[in-house]
Amino acid sequence: MKNETGNHKDAQMKNESGDHKEASMDWKQIEGNWDNVKGKVKEKWTKFTTEDLSTIKGNRDLLVTQLLKTYDFGKEEAEKQVNDFKMMMNSNSKDSFKPVEHKL
Repeated sequence: MKNETGNHKDAQMKNESGDHKEASMDWKQIEGNWDNVKGKVKEKWTKFTTEDLSTIKGNRDLLVTQLLKTYDFGKEEAEKQVNDFKMMMNSNSKDSFKPVEHKL
């Protein structure tokens, strides 16, 4: 993405500051590959059922909502979990996920 002067630096700075449009584009890739990604989601959040994953269908907001319901997270924690997951997926890490600990 270039600015009016053709400088990529300003566009990079905007992206690094958390430009929501760029983040949405990253999530669209996850959503588009949901059949491949949902196994990683299940590995990360082991309490999710097959039905939960079918309901989510890669939708970021539905994933946050399901985290709120299933793990009793606050909204901020659920958002953080999803953002961390997206970052991990973007890094193409081959490391396995650390499952989220269950509250007793």
